[in-house]
Amino acid sequence: MMPDEPTRWDVIVIGAGPAGMSAALELDRLGLSALVVDSAPLPGGQYFKQSLLRPEVVQSAEGRTLLTEFARAGVRRLMDTQVWGITPERDGFEVAVFRRHDGERRLWSQALIIATGAYDRPVPFPGWDLPGVMMAGGALTMIKHQGVLPGRRVLLCGTGPLQWVLARHLLEGGAQVVGMVDAAPFPWRAIRHMTVLAGQGERLREGLGAWAAILRAGVPVHWGKIILRAEGSAGVERAVIGRPDGTSTQSFAVDTVCLGYGFQPFNHLARMIGCEHHYAAALGGWVPRRDEWCETTIAGVFVAGDAAGIQGKDVALLEGKLAGWGAARRLGADVPHDQVSALRADLRRQAAMARFLYFLFPYPFDRIPYPVEDDTILCRCEEVRVRDVRAVVREGVSTLRMVRMLTRAGMGLCQGRTCADLVCHILAQETGTPVADIAGPRVSPPLFPIPLYGIIEEEDAYVRTED
Repeated sequence: MMPDEPTRWDVIVIGAGPAGMSAALELDRLGLSALVVDSAPLPGGQYFKQSLLRPEVVQSAEGRTLLTEFARAGVRRLMDTQVWGITPERDGFEVAVFRRHDGERRLWSQALIIATGAYDRPVPFPGWDLPGVMMAGGALTMIKHQGVLPGRRVLLCGTGPLQWVLARHLLEGGAQVVGMVDAAPFPWRAIRHMTVLAGQGERLREGLGAWAAILRAGVPVHWGKIILRAEGSAGVERAVIGRPDGTSTQSFAVDTVCLGYGFQPFNHLARMIGCEHHYAAALGGWVPRRDEWCETTIAGVFVAGDAAGIQGKDVALLEGKLAGWGAARRLGADVPHDQVSALRADLRRQAAMARFLYFLFPYPFDRIPYPVEDDTILCRCEEVRVRDVRAVVREGVSTLRMVRMLTRAGMGLCQGRTCADLVCHILAQETGTPVADIAGPRVSPPLFPIPLYGIIEEEDAYVRTED
C-alpha cells in the first residue's frame, strides 16, 4: 500500500496471522473493502511466520495454502506498520499508525477486527534478567527462522506442548538439552479424556514425534517442578530447580534457560478502546467479552484468535472467518448463513482441545502463590522489585493502578505487557483476593514507543528532524 492510497475502509483488520488473514479473505469474498495492518514485514503471524533471512523455511501445508490464497486475493495490506492508537468516532474508528518511511498516518474504518495474537508469558525468579534467560517463543524463532541456536547447554522450564516442540528443534540443531522442567504433574489424567483427541492427527503426530526425540536423546524430564533461580555473572551459568515450596532442589550447569509458561492474549488495543474484559485463567488472562460473532461490547469492534484467548491456530482460523462474517453482517452485507452452523460446530470441537491442553498443563501460578523472593526484579523496564510492590500493598494499596502510580511498575517501554499480570498475582497473593477480581491493566496511546513526529499530525508539525 502506498501513501497516496485511500485511508477510508469498510473494515480494518489489525494483525496478519491466521485469524487476521482468514477474516480479510472472507471480507474480500463478500465485496467489502478491507485493509490488513501488521507490524511484521511479511504476513503469517507466529503460527505461519515467514522469514526474510531464511526464505527456504518450509511452512506447514495449511500455512502455505493460506498464504498463497491471501496473496492471490489481492487483499490490501500495510506491513511493517505499528498501530499505536485507536479512537472511536460517531460513525467508525480512527486508527493511528506509524511506519518509519511514511511517518504518522490516520486511517478510518466503519468496523475493526483485532487479531493481534499473543505473546510469551513471563515468570519472575531471581536471575531471570541474566543474559541467556529467554522465552521459549523467542528461542523457537531464532532456531527456525534465523538458523541460530540460542545456546549449547539448554534447560527448558515451564509447562505445555511448546516446550516439547522447542526441545526437539534444539536437539535437531545440535544443542544439548540438559533437562526439561514441567510445572505440571505427569499427565496421567489424559487417559480419561482421550475422546477429545479425535480428529487431532496433526497435533498428535507433532507431539508424539517431539516426545520420541526427547526419549531417544535421553533428556531427563522433571515433573511438578519449577525454576527457582538462575545464577551467573556476565550471563546465566547455573539454574536451580525444585518444587514450588523450595524442596527437592537440583542444580544444572547451563548457558541458556528457555521459559515456556504459555502465552498471554495481546488484546491491548481492545482494552484501549474500552471493550469490557474479564479474567479467564484457561484462556491466558484478561480476555474481551464477545458475542457469537466475536463482536465485543463496543459495536463494530471484533476480536478473533489468540487475542481473545489462548486457544491455538485452529481456533484462530475459524474465529477469523466468523469475525469477518460478523463485521460484514454489521455493515449490512449478506453472509453465508448456511456455513455458520458447521463452522461453529467445528469451533466448539477445536476449543474443547484447547481446554484439554490447559487441563493437562495449567499455568501453575493461578493455583499456587509465587514462590519468589523479595529482591527479585518484577518490572524490568523500571527495575521495580517484588519487595517494592509488596511494601505498598501492605500499606493498603489494593489496585493495579495505584501500584503503578506509587512504584512505576508498568510505566516503562513495554507499558506493562511484561509485568502487569505479575503485579496482579502479587496483589492477589498479598490481599487474598482472586486474580479475577482485580481490575486489569488500563491502556492508553501510544501503545508502542514511537518518534514524536510519528504522533503529531503533519498539518500540526512545523519542525521535523530527519534521522
